Amino acid sequence: METSDQALLLGFVQNRSEEDFHQLVNRHLNLVFATARRILGDAHLAEEVAQGVFLLLARKAGEIKAHQPLAGWLYHTTRHQALNTSRSEGRRRQREQTSLAMQVTDTNPDAARITAELEEALEELPAEDRDALVLRFLDNRQLREVGVELGVSEEAARKRVTRALDKLRGIFGKRGVTLSTGVLTTALAGQATAAAPAGLGAAIIASALSGLTATSATAIATTQTTTSLMNLFNLKTAAAILGAAAVTGTTTYLVQEREADRLRADYQTVNETYAKLASDQQESLTMIQLRDDQIAALRKDVADLPRLRGEIDALRRETTKAAELQLSGEEAVRRTTELLDQNTALTTKLNKSLTASWVYERDQWQNRGQAEPLDAFQTFLWAWSSQDREALANTIHIADEEQSSEERARLINQLLPREQPPATQASRIKIFWMTGTGEGEHEEKSLTALEESSFVASPLQTREYLVRWDLVQIDGQWKVVRKRYL
Repeated sequence: METSDQALLLGFVQNRSEEDFHQLVNRHLNLVFATARRILGDAHLAEEVAQGVFLLLARKAGEIKAHQPLAGWLYHTTRHQALNTSRSEGRRRQREQTSLAMQVTDTNPDAARITAELEEALEELPAEDRDALVLRFLDNRQLREVGVELGVSEEAARKRVTRALDKLRGIFGKRGVTLSTGVLTTALAGQATAAAPAGLGAAIIASALSGLTATSATAIATTQTTTSLMNLFNLKTAAAILGAAAVTGTTTYLVQEREADRLRADYQTVNETYAKLASDQQESLTMIQLRDDQIAALRKDVADLPRLRGEIDALRRETTKAAELQLSGEEAVRRTTELLDQNTALTTKLNKSLTASWVYERDQWQNRGQAEPLDAFQTFLWAWSSQDREALANTIHIADEEQSSEERARLINQLLPREQPPATQASRIKIFWMTGTGEGEHEEKSLTALEESSFVASPLQTREYLVRWDLVQIDGQWKVVRKRYL
C-alpha cells in the first residue's frame, strides 16, 4: 500500500530523509502548480510560487499538525502565496484568466464561471470538506488514498466527498450558477489537468534540500575560517547540481509510473462498475418478472373471491333458516355440523386463494421508501413496529392541517403499539388486493389485508382481521390515511 503523506512527512522531519521529501514533491507538485496557475493565469509565475511553497514546506515541515492533510496545507499555502503574487500582477493576471476562461467556455459553458470563482467558493467550505475535495479532485487521488490521508475508511471518504460536493453546489447556486453534480465533478477534475513542467520537481527538490543544508552550514561557520566556509559552500553547491541532474530522470520515470498505476486503477474500477451495473440490471429484470407473475396470480384469485363470498353468505342464510325452523335435536346437530364443515372448507379455500399474495412477517418489515403504495405500506408497518415517531409521522397523512403540534404528537402516540394488555401487536400482514383510484384532490389507492395479531395477554393466541388500508399520493409520496375493519 502506498505510504501516507504523514508518514513521509514524519520521516523527513525526524531523519531529514531526502527520499521522503522527493516523494512528497513528486506526489503533490501538479496540485501546487495547477492551483497557482489557475489563480495567476501565468505558467512562469506558477513555477516561482511552486518553488516557494515547497521551500516553505522544507522549513516548516515540523509545524504541520499530525491530523491535518498535507494536500490541504499545500493548497491553502499555494493560494496564499499566489494571491500575494497576484497583487503586483493584477492586470496581467486578469487578462490571462479571462483568456483561460474563454478557452474553457468552448467545451463547457459553466466551466468559465467555475474557473473564475472556484477559489472563493472553496474558501467558503469548512476545512474538512475543502480538504476532501482538494485530495479527490485537485490532487487527483483515489477514494482509498483520500481515506488514508483523512484517517477514515474508503466509504466514509466517499460520503465526505459527496457531502462536500453538495455544499459546493449550494455555494455556486447562491452565486447564480446552477450545476449538476456530474458537471461540477467534471469541472473540478479538469482543474487538475495542468501538469507541472518537466524538471521543475527536480529543481525544487535540489533547491529546497540545498537551502536546508546551507542553513545548517551557517550555524557551523561561526567557528571556521572564511576559506573553509567558501570550500564548504562550493562542495554543497556542486552536490546540489549533481543531485538535480540525477533526480530529473528519476522524477520523470516516477511520474510516468504513478500515472500508469492510476490509469490501471481507473480501468479496473470502470470494469468493476460495469459488471455491477449489469448484475443489478439482470436482478431488476428478474424481480419485475416475478412481480408480474405474482400480480397475474393475484388477479386470478381475486376474480374468484365474489363467488366464494356468495357461497359463504348462502350457507349463513341456511344456518339462520335452520335455527328459525327449530329442527329436532339430532337433525339440528347434524345439519349444523354439516354447515360448519362446509363453512370451514370454504374458508380454507378462501385462505388458500389469499396465499398467492404478498406476505410480510413482522421481522421482515423494512423501510422501502414511499414511491409506490406497497412500499409505502411496508414502510408504515416498519415505522409502527419499531416505534419510530418521526418515521411514523412521515408515513401517514393527517387531513386536518390546522391541528396543533401537541395534537399531532398525541395522534402518533395513539398509533404506536402499547406494551400493556389487552393491546394487540400485529405479527403478520397478508396483502391480497389493490383497488382502483378514488376521487378527490389527491390520487388514492386501497389495499385489503389480512392482519394476523397476537394478544399480549396470551402470546400464543392469534386472531385474523380483514382490514382495508387507504393510501393517498401527495407530492409523489404515498401515505396512509385510514384503517377500516371489514
